[in-house]
Amino acid sequence: MFAPFLSHFMQVHQQQYTPHQGWTSDQTVWALPEAQWVLVTGFRDTLEESNFFATIHEHYPAAEITLASSAGDIQAETLVEDAVVLTAIQLEKSSIRSASARLSEEKRHSSAGRELARVLEAEDLRMGFLLSDGHMVNVGQLVEGLNEVFEGQVPVSGGLAEDGYNFARTVVGL
Repeated sequence: MFAPFLSHFMQVHQQQYTPHQGWTSDQTVWALPEAQWVLVTGFRDTLEESNFFATIHEHYPAAEITLASSAGDIQAETLVEDAVVLTAIQLEKSSIRSASARLSEEKRHSSAGRELARVLEAEDLRMGFLLSDGHMVNVGQLVEGLNEVFEGQVPVSGGLAEDGYNFARTVVGL
């Protein structure tokens, strides 16, 4: 839940997708078409459908779209499983930038964190939001690399992509 004083500077819209019902919302589906950031989390199989990302991009063409599979999501006050939750965020006085790094066995995850931080580093950077594979990544090293560059001046939040109860593979992407 966001503090009331932020509502002047930020608008948030959530909607849910299930294979049986399609897109649903307490408000208008596809609200906030000028949103700068769209965070999509949920059921891996749905996120992997061939046209799923394209449909979201069609409705939010100017947004940074961030995807991550999960073991469950929270929409309003409800825990949602086997669905996808989309959160569109429109900011009045701020901007969103994104970056990604490919991780491999050979590449230390702290060096990937430093790489991400250098790409995003800017005088006006106020917060970092990190989504990472929950199976293959040493997130402690990744955050260590971010903090080396940010020198503790930029708070970082985020989460790990999961795969429900399957533990087979995850989806993370921009």
